[in-house]
Amino acid sequence: MIQLQSFVNRSQVWQHFLTCTDEKQWKTGKRKAEKDPLVGGNFLLSVVTPQNPIEPEFL
Repeated sequence: MIQLQSFVNRSQVWQHFLTCTDEKQWKTGKRKAEKDPLVGGNFLLSVVTPQNPIEPEFL
């Protein structure tokens, strides 16, 4: 199921938590993820809308 979700599949954080087996590295990755400036609602502030409308056939 995870492989089908392209966003989750490409997430370095998600891949780290699924594959990391060393507790110290896992905690380091957790701290790094918690400091991500685009976590939560801040991610929405990074979304840029196109200047011109997108034609329906391109959606």
